[in-house]
Amino acid sequence: MRTMKSSARLAAIAWIALLASVAPSMGAPRQDAVGPQAANSRAEAEKIVLVDVDGHPLTLSDAMDAFTSTHTGHGVLVRGEPALRELMGRVIERQLFLAEAEALGLHDDPVVRGSMENALREEVVQAFWKRELHDKLQVTEDEVEAFYSKTDVALKLTLIETRERASCEKLRARVEAGEDMGVLATTESIHASRSFGGLLPYVRRGEIEPALEKEVFALETPNSLSPVLATEKGFAFARLEERSVNPTRLPREVALPQIRKILHDRAEDKLRTELEARLEKEGEVTYAEALFLPEMVLDKGDPAAIAARSRGKTLALKELRESLDVEALREKDPETVQGAARYIARDWAMRVVIWDASEKDGTRADPDIARRMARQERESVLTLLCERYVYADIDPKEEDLRAYYEANKATSFTRPPERRLAYIVVATKDEADKLLARIRAGESFETLAKQASIDRTSAAHGGRIGWIKKGDIIAEVEARAFTIAKGAIDGPIETSSGWFLVDVLDTKDAELVPYSGARTAVMKRLVKERQKEAWTKWAARLRERASVRIDEEGLRAAVEWLAKQPSAEPKPIDPNTPHGLPGEKPGEPKSGEPLPKDGKG
Repeated sequence: MRTMKSSARLAAIAWIALLASVAPSMGAPRQDAVGPQAANSRAEAEKIVLVDVDGHPLTLSDAMDAFTSTHTGHGVLVRGEPALRELMGRVIERQLFLAEAEALGLHDDPVVRGSMENALREEVVQAFWKRELHDKLQVTEDEVEAFYSKTDVALKLTLIETRERASCEKLRARVEAGEDMGVLATTESIHASRSFGGLLPYVRRGEIEPALEKEVFALETPNSLSPVLATEKGFAFARLEERSVNPTRLPREVALPQIRKILHDRAEDKLRTELEARLEKEGEVTYAEALFLPEMVLDKGDPAAIAARSRGKTLALKELRESLDVEALREKDPETVQGAARYIARDWAMRVVIWDASEKDGTRADPDIARRMARQERESVLTLLCERYVYADIDPKEEDLRAYYEANKATSFTRPPERRLAYIVVATKDEADKLLARIRAGESFETLAKQASIDRTSAAHGGRIGWIKKGDIIAEVEARAFTIAKGAIDGPIETSSGWFLVDVLDTKDAELVPYSGARTAVMKRLVKERQKEAWTKWAARLRERASVRIDEEGLRAAVEWLAKQPSAEPKPIDPNTPHGLPGEKPGEPKSGEPLPKDGKG
């Protein structure tokens, strides 16, 4: 059962997930490197000229921007002259396309200007929250250690929560007078625990709102009551049922990172609340709470009615609705609808105050923001050029789609064979042999996996890892798994990660996806191929009439400079997790991946 604080976080996430066109959360600024070292590196890169295109010098900094724009933040700039020359080809092409866009007047197009205004506003908001919130948060090791020292205690509590303080105080008085708290919780409490007579499972520090935590952990005697305290949803009090040793206290090495995050989140919540209160005061912000009621948000409210005011500006209900997925909200409970509407209005009000203040405090002129805006403008112009000119008239007809499907169905639109596996991983062959003998003698593979496997993730599920296809797991295990029949157990298999025993729980043969199920994927792939062809043709035509001169001295300097830069630490890869190719975005079909398993496009 989730505690009050966790439930509130989930509710906020649920509201945000429903928003169709809301900008990113104010509290999550991008993680661009903007410190002195990064600024110095950028300045050095800007001095190294790689190529001149029609009298326009392009630097290593331009090459780095071009690389970043096509690798969505997770690529690592490859070192060495061959890789840099290949990247220069892309930089030259981009410059030629940008020059063409300028000749067409796209930099001043309303679409680009509107995009840039929105981008600048977002940059300003992100900079504010980074400066005022994230950069000021600090959790000391002493605080973490002090918190851990108190986690040896767990409490069993009964809780009652109401929306009004007066009603909560009356209920507390009735409990103190001898009434059954469980009955009152069932009939009067708004907390989810009312279904259990207000009883919470063992509560440990970090699992309940900080204001409540301090008071309830101060209770020593069973049946003693906490005072009534303010909560996120209203007011609450608790009764101590049992105080005991924490039965699930984690080891220090596991607990400390979790505690550090708990303390960080608490500090962030506190500072954010203070900042939001300050912004609301500065902006003289007001809300029309009646317009946030579900019936007003979804249907009955006058579109011209003012939902919020900030710094003399207004947010109409019509504008608020445009930032919500109203149709999706119709399927949600009233609290979610109201919370989503209130979130939008509050977010808008904060942003108005931050934007107005940014002109005076110099945020809009920040060099790092200016650099990112210049990059954003180039991307916006290129996108518009492609949409209106480069990719014009490339949409395939129905017969093109069917022809593409027929030509590629055997390779791209056939689901590969799959296996549903469980495995046990141990450190030595001797251990694996002994376990295999016990399995063949009748002991449960699942039970032994839970007891003996050193791969704790799969062990928790009895060794099961789900459905896999070729390329998803360690090669040695995969090779054997795809050669044995359903129900067979194979091993021991030696790998760099240990010795494996594999149980093939189920199998699926290769399966052709019908055209009806593949059509959307066919469309995406054919359009992508045609876009690539169109880009290549335009690039060749523009290159023919351009004057391009490679600066060989600058190229050598760039190679040397890159060689001196620290390499990014590669992220560990889970061998059981499928991975797409670099540049593929989450949710998009991976290269070579036919379709989702439901066969729908």
